[in-house]
Amino acid sequence: MQAPFHILSKDKNSRARTGILYTRHGAVHTPVFMPVATQACVCKTTR
Repeated sequence: MQAPFHILSKDKNSRARTGILYTRHGAVHTPVFMPVATQACVCKTTR
């Protein structure tokens, strides 16, 4: 298995970086807004 995170580029003036996060479900290009919540929280926000 490959490394879970591959850095594509870095900013010279800050700690910002872009990359690819590999998961069992596929690759996620970063940076990305990824909301994470419990099933109960999602249920309350959708009703």
